[in-house]
Amino acid sequence: MATKMNDFVLQQLLAENQRLKQELESSKEAIKVSEACKFHIDFINKTDEPLDKVNSQGIPNEYQKDPGCCLIL
Repeated sequence: MATKMNDFVLQQLLAENQRLKQELESSKEAIKVSEACKFHIDFINKTDEPLDKVNSQGIPNEYQKDPGCCLIL
């Protein structure tokens, strides 16, 4: 009886160990938070705000009719 219980516990531990190995392996493929922040900041810096009166190239926003009013289609 004790041997069966020990075998059962061993099988559970081996299964948990395998699951943790897979989780560790998949986490190695994940992007680091610092890299994600850098990508996010780069995206924000390169993307024009659609509600600004003038974009980063100095071109007026065609959707702004009156000061303080914006038409969104």
